[in-house]
Amino acid sequence: MAGGVHVWLRPETGQHSWKLIHSDNVGDLQWLCWWQPSSTCLTKPLPAVLASGDSDGLVVLRSISASTSKGTTKPVKYIAGSGVPASAATFYLPSINTDRPKLVVLYQNAELRLWDLKTEQLLASVQLDGSRNEPNVGGDPGQSPTVFCLACPQPKPLYSQLKDRELLAIGGAGVIHVVVIRQTDPSDSSFIAKCISTVETGDDGSVESIDFSWTHPYLAYGTVEGTVGIVDTVKLRVRQKWTYTDQDGGSVSITCLRWSRAQPVFFTSTSHGEVVAWPGLSSGNEGDLSGFAKAPEPLAVWQGHHAMVLDLALGDVLSTQPNVEKFIFSASDDTTVRIFPVEPSVLLR
Repeated sequence: MAGGVHVWLRPETGQHSWKLIHSDNVGDLQWLCWWQPSSTCLTKPLPAVLASGDSDGLVVLRSISASTSKGTTKPVKYIAGSGVPASAATFYLPSINTDRPKLVVLYQNAELRLWDLKTEQLLASVQLDGSRNEPNVGGDPGQSPTVFCLACPQPKPLYSQLKDRELLAIGGAGVIHVVVIRQTDPSDSSFIAKCISTVETGDDGSVESIDFSWTHPYLAYGTVEGTVGIVDTVKLRVRQKWTYTDQDGGSVSITCLRWSRAQPVFFTSTSHGEVVAWPGLSSGNEGDLSGFAKAPEPLAVWQGHHAMVLDLALGDVLSTQPNVEKFIFSASDDTTVRIFPVEPSVLLR
């Protein structure tokens, strides 16, 4: 996806025109992510930051504020990588509600780096290897594993335990690497990064998507082989896993996964163009010898796309009880975007 990055000013109520306020060229684009300053922790407004990474490992940081729409822009910052693609990134959770956001970047060579965006300084890094913690599980110590995606806990969890706030989950081939990044000395911004565990997914396929729950200390993942799993982020073990299949019993690849912001429910998209809602709490189904359980009954299935769904987004949460997102937005390889209404009575039955 080589080309450019464009930022548009959303029109106010009653207006219809979108104003282009920033544009720049990039290489092969790998990802985009926003940092939005919190008004509760700042004495003066700060601009938002739009970060992107490309196939050359270059990370570009853009400062976007109200003055940007008036033609006033700050210089774009560049953070050079090591010549390998910057595969994924996320903002480091403990820094999100501060005036010093930090960005965690995952590179294709399985190196994870923590960057200070203000100073452009490298704060910590860790190199993942091919070994696995579990006994009797094959691995290649010293070899860089293949990595596909990255996720951190949500910024506003509803549960009281915050033990997972320093965790990062990296999806690989048949495994999820769990990394902790922790500040060791606040006086000089010293950090340490360490891989503390690996979690077997149940198949050898690539982990295509990971997301942390907003309401419970869990994460969920989906693989190209069709495995869907829920991991306890406190005990770092799989609570439940199953394979999503089509009507003929064949596995269906999971392409994206998103948790509801208000309920223990998550949504997956598939290579067959479906969007599926799943219960996020264990149903108590017993697993077989491989640890797989019978798939729970989907809460809802939305169809309409004619090719794989590439991405999902959830709409605003209803302000009335029961709280759940109003809509699901899906973008597909069939070049369409669909908006599906969500029926609370169906998801919360």
